[in-house]
Amino acid sequence: MIDFRYHVVSLTAVFLALAVGVVLGSGPLRTALVSELTNESSELRTALAESKTETANALEDSKIGEEFVDQAADLLIGDVLEGSHVAVIRILTPNGAEVTGIKDRIVEAGGTVTANLSIEPNWTDDAQATFRTAFASQIVENVVGVDSTVAPDRVLAHALAQTLVPTEFPEGTEQEEGATATATSADRSRVLLDLLKGAELVSGTVTGEVDSVVFVIGYGPNSDDELAVLSDVFKEITGVADEYVAGTVVATGPSRHGDVPSLIQASALLDDNVTTVTDALNYYGHFTVVLALAKEVEGEAGHYGFGGDLLLFPGR
Repeated sequence: MIDFRYHVVSLTAVFLALAVGVVLGSGPLRTALVSELTNESSELRTALAESKTETANALEDSKIGEEFVDQAADLLIGDVLEGSHVAVIRILTPNGAEVTGIKDRIVEAGGTVTANLSIEPNWTDDAQATFRTAFASQIVENVVGVDSTVAPDRVLAHALAQTLVPTEFPEGTEQEEGATATATSADRSRVLLDLLKGAELVSGTVTGEVDSVVFVIGYGPNSDDELAVLSDVFKEITGVADEYVAGTVVATGPSRHGDVPSLIQASALLDDNVTTVTDALNYYGHFTVVLALAKEVEGEAGHYGFGGDLLLFPGR
């Protein structure tokens, strides 16, 4: 049975708690707590206002910088690509506005975009590997410089390059002696493009001669390991394309482990021949791509971007 002493102790604890609550709620301690919270809230509001001001100033500075570069563009890139006929090839679905920005600067620099192509997912889809092998064996006789001993991916890379640059078979070759509807190099280029498009390996158009190529590469898979596997295929394509044209530039977003630029830079064969530009898909990067392509056409390959051994900007 609960005795009277227990009730006295319980009631005393209740009244003590009430007294402490009154002290905390109305005494100096409450004032101190409220004051401290008020100060912290005021500091946070001030910091937020300062951050908004800094952001607005940064955006205004960026806008002014872009307007300045727009007005100075003629001095910066004017005529550096005069007479160049450029193919723009999309890989891994880059943002359309980013691609358009690069194309606009190419035109502003005096160049002409004469091919717009996209490499489709079927080119690297593991489930399509058997199909690609069979397809490569069917078209190999119409592709100059390769035969049935060449790896399918390389046959396809040469076929893609020859859709851009019509290529004659050397005199006396079996292909020339047995030539049919694809006898002329121009005819063969059109046929190869139709075949690649029909196989859903590429999409797009070629409207004129091509003497240089810009590969614009999107972000790709989040996994660096998956990206490295794809990049190895795309590196091969850029290297083959460079055999046919005066200048080849690979333009990507921020540098990543296993991306195409890193594999090109690690290749003894491609490092001195194919130009790479990382951080190329933003407003200022578009200018870098154009100037880098101009250097490439002149025979000066380089690697541009931020950090490491990369050059920040290709001078004129």
